[in-house]
Amino acid sequence: MKKQFLLLLLFTFSTSILIAQTSVSGEVRELATQKTLRSAYVSLVNLADSSRKRTIPTDAMGKFQISPVRRGNYSLRVSFLGYQEFRKNIQVSGDEPVKVDSIYLIEDSQVLNEVKIVGQVAAVIQKKDTLQFNAKAYKVNPDANADELIEKIPGAVIDNGKMQIQGEEVKQVMIDGKLFFGKDATAAMKNIPAEVIDKIQVFDQLSEQSQLTGLDDGNTTKTVNITTRPDMRNGLFGRNSIGIGTNDTYKGNASINRFKGNSRLTVLFQANNINQQNFSSEDLIGVSSGSAQSRRGGGGGGGNRGGGQGGGSTDNSGNFLVNNQPGYNTTNALGLNYSNEWGTKLKFQGSYFLNQANNSIIESTFQQYIQSNNTGQTYTESSNSSTKSLNHRAYFRLEYKIDDRNSLIFTPNLSFQNTEANSGYDGVTKLPTSKLNDVINRNISSNNAVNFSNNILFRHRFAKMGRALTLNITTTYNDRNANNELRSTNNFYGANPSSKILNQNSNTDAKGLGFSSNLYYSEPLSKQSSVFVSTSFGYNENQSEKYAYNFSDSEQKYNRLDTLLSNVFNSDYYNYRVGTGFRQFSKAMNISAEIRYQNAHLMNEQIFPKVYNLDKSFNNILPSFSMRYNIDGSAKSLRFNYQTQTQQPSISQLQEVVNNNNPLRLSTGNSSLSQEYQHQLSLRYTATSPTTFSNFVTLMSANFVKGNITNSSFIATRDTVISKEITLKAGSQLSRPVNLDGQYSIRGFMSYGFPVKALKMNINTNITANFSRTPGLINTVLNYSDAQKYTFGLVLSSNISPNVDFTISSNSNLSYVQNTISSSLNNNYFNQNLKVRLNIIFWKGIVFNTDATYYSYSGLSSSFNQAYTLWNMAIGKKVFAKQQGEIRLSIFDLLKLNTSIQRNITTTYIEDSQSNVLQQFFMLTFSYNLKKYWKS
Repeated sequence: MKKQFLLLLLFTFSTSILIAQTSVSGEVRELATQKTLRSAYVSLVNLADSSRKRTIPTDAMGKFQISPVRRGNYSLRVSFLGYQEFRKNIQVSGDEPVKVDSIYLIEDSQVLNEVKIVGQVAAVIQKKDTLQFNAKAYKVNPDANADELIEKIPGAVIDNGKMQIQGEEVKQVMIDGKLFFGKDATAAMKNIPAEVIDKIQVFDQLSEQSQLTGLDDGNTTKTVNITTRPDMRNGLFGRNSIGIGTNDTYKGNASINRFKGNSRLTVLFQANNINQQNFSSEDLIGVSSGSAQSRRGGGGGGGNRGGGQGGGSTDNSGNFLVNNQPGYNTTNALGLNYSNEWGTKLKFQGSYFLNQANNSIIESTFQQYIQSNNTGQTYTESSNSSTKSLNHRAYFRLEYKIDDRNSLIFTPNLSFQNTEANSGYDGVTKLPTSKLNDVINRNISSNNAVNFSNNILFRHRFAKMGRALTLNITTTYNDRNANNELRSTNNFYGANPSSKILNQNSNTDAKGLGFSSNLYYSEPLSKQSSVFVSTSFGYNENQSEKYAYNFSDSEQKYNRLDTLLSNVFNSDYYNYRVGTGFRQFSKAMNISAEIRYQNAHLMNEQIFPKVYNLDKSFNNILPSFSMRYNIDGSAKSLRFNYQTQTQQPSISQLQEVVNNNNPLRLSTGNSSLSQEYQHQLSLRYTATSPTTFSNFVTLMSANFVKGNITNSSFIATRDTVISKEITLKAGSQLSRPVNLDGQYSIRGFMSYGFPVKALKMNINTNITANFSRTPGLINTVLNYSDAQKYTFGLVLSSNISPNVDFTISSNSNLSYVQNTISSSLNNNYFNQNLKVRLNIIFWKGIVFNTDATYYSYSGLSSSFNQAYTLWNMAIGKKVFAKQQGEIRLSIFDLLKLNTSIQRNITTTYIEDSQSNVLQQFFMLTFSYNLKKYWKS
C-alpha cells in the first residue's frame, strides 16, 4: 500500500509539472513600415536563473512560439541586425498560453549612419530540411564568386575541385529557385558574383514526382539555392576579362547577367589555354578512347589526384577551373541561360552550352599486380595522348498550370558530342628478375554521340484534400559511333620468345532506346496521413555492332575481318513494378514507407559471330522507408532514408567482344551477367544554434550490393590457352565482368563550424571515414580489396572586411589497403594539403593576391613519393571612378614545382601515375565588372 501511495504521489507530482508548462508566442514587426520581420531572434531569459534561456528565430510571417515554458518571471528580448533591441518582462503564471502584443522594432540610427554593426549577423538557421546561411555573415573580397563564399560556410569542402556540403557532392545550383545551366553546378559557382548573394540554402531536392506527391522515393539531389539580394534582382551585371601571358598563354572571359523580375538571361563566353574550364567533366564522352582508362586492366577503383592545378588561380575574374587538370588544356566555350514566367500558368527554364576543348597529356604509370602466388609482377608505361572534343548541350524545363487542379511539367535534355583522340604508349611487364613482355602501341580514335531524354509529369488534384493522381513518362535515346585504328608491336620473352604486329581498324555502332512510366495515386486517411498505390513499367532496348578488320599488305587496305574482335549483340530489359505505401506527416515528423514487387526480364541475343539467345527473369521485393524529424522546433533535424533498387548490366558489359586497345590487357563482356540488387541507407543529423551561430552535421551512409558486377581477371604466368580463339602469353591478362556478392561501402562524415567573434574568423572542421570492400576474381581465386580512408579537414576563414580576405585550410588523408590473397601488397599511404589564400585591397585600390598550397605524398611507389609547393601571386590596381576595372599582373607556379600525382586501387592492381602539368607563366590581365541595377 505504501509503494502504491508513493507511485501515486510521484505520478501526481509529474503531472503537475507537465500541466504547469505553457508557451509564449507573438509576432515581430518593423515600426516604420509595419512589415513583419523574418529571422529576428527572440530570447526568453528566466530572471531567477539567466542560464535558463531559449532563443528561436521568427518564421517567414514574423511569428514566434517558444514552448514548453514553465511558470516564472522572464525577460523577453528581440534583436535584429540594424534595429534597437527590444526588452520586456513578462510573467508566466498558469497553464494558459501567453500571447504577447505585436512587438515593433525601431531602426538604430547609429548603426545606419555610422555603418557600425553592433549585433552579430544570424549566420545560419535550420528550416525543416533546409539549412540557410546568411551571406552577410561571411565576408569575401569584392571580386569573389559564389564558390569562394560557399567555401566558407560550415560543412563545405572542396574535394578534387568539386564542392561537397554536409558530406555530399553538390549536384545542382539554383538561383532564386530556378536551375542555372541545367544541373551544371560549376557554371553557377564560377559565374555568380558573391556580392549579389543574400542567402545560401542547402537541401536535398526530391525528384519532380516526389515534390508533387510528397513521397520521398530516394532520388534526391544535393542542391544549393542562391537567393539574390532584393536590391540586385533587377539589373545588368557580370565580369569580363582579357589576358595575355608568357609562353603564348592567353585567356578571355565574359559573363553578362540581365535580371528583370522573373526574366533572367545569362550569357557566358570563355577562351583560354591555361587549363580553365567552366563545364562539368560529365559533358565529355569518348575522351578515354585510346587513353589510359580504356587500355588498363580490369578492376574498378578510385584515387586522389594532387597538384596539376590550372593557371590563373590568383585571378578571380573568370576562374572556371573544375578540378585539377593534368596535361595542357585549351578551352573555348559559349553558354546561354534563360528563365521567365508568363502570368500565373507558364514557367520556363532553358540553357544551351557549347564547348570545345583540346587536351594533351604525357603520363608515366606504375602498376603492382595482386596475385595469390606473389610473383611480384609489375607493369610500367609511358604514354602521350592528345584529344579534341566538341560538345553541345541543351536543357529545358517547361511548367504549365492547366488549372487549379491540373499541371504539366516537360523536361527535355539533348546533347551532341564529338571526340578525336590520338595516343601512343610504351609498356613493359616484368617480374623481379626478368622481363615478360613489352608493347609499343599507337591508337587513333573518333567518337560521335547523341543523347536525348524527355520527362513528362502530369498531376491531377481531386476535390477531396490530399487525393491526387500523378503520371510520369520518361523516354531516352542514345546513338554512339566509334572508329578506332590500332597499330601495335608486341614482344614476348621467356622460354618461347615471339613477336606480334597488329594493324587493325574497327568501327562500333551502339544505339539505345528507353521508355518508362509511373502511375501514382494517393488517398487521404486523415489530415496528417494517407495511403498510396503505384505501378510502373520500364523498357530498355540496346544494340551494338562492332566490326574489326586487319590490314592486308597485299591489297593495302583493311579488309580482313577479325571475328574475335567483331560482334553483333542486342539486349532488351523489361521491368514491371507494383507497390503500396503509407505516409504520416506532421509539423515535427514526416514518415513514409513503401513496398514494391518487381518482375524483370533480361533478354540477350548474339547475332554474330555465333547465334545464341540467353533470357533471364528476376523477381524482387523492393522496400523503402524514410523519416524526417524536426527536433526543438526547427533548430535540429534528423533524417533517415532506406532504399532498395536493382541495376541491370550495360550492353558493354554484356557484349562478348574482345577489346584489344592494349593487346597485353585484353577485356571482354559476359552475356551471363545478372542484375545487381542494392541496399542504400543514410542517417543525417543537423543542429544549428541561434545563439552561437554554430552548425553541426553528422552523416552515416552505407551501400550493400548483392550480385555486384565486378571483374574476373586471368593473369597468365605462362603461355595459356583460354579458348579456341584466345591464347595468352606469359604476363598478359584477360578481364571480364562477373557477379559476386560481398561488396559494400560505409561512410561517416562529421562537420562543425562556428564563428569566433573576437578574432573575426569562422572555423570549420570536418572528419570523414570511408570503409569499402570490393570482391574480384584473380586467376579464379576470390580476392577482397578492402580500403579504409580517414580524412581530417580544417578551414580558418577571415571575417574582417571585404578588403582583407584570407583562408587557411588543411586536408589530411590516411588510407589503408588490404587484399586477402596477397598480403605483401597491403600498405598505407598518406597525403597532406596545406593551403593559404590571401586577398588584400589597400591604398587607392591596390590589390595583392596570393595563394600557396603544399602537397605531400608518402607510402606510394618510390618514385611517386613527393612533396612540393604550388605558389601563385598577383598584384593589381583598381581603375575608374567606381573601381570597376582592374589591371593585374599575375604569376602562376612561382617556384616552378607544379606536378600531378594519382593513386588508383582496383581488385587487380595498385597503380601510381604522374602526368605533365601547366608550368610557370606570367600574365597581364584587364578585367571590368559590369554593375548597373535599377528598381523593379
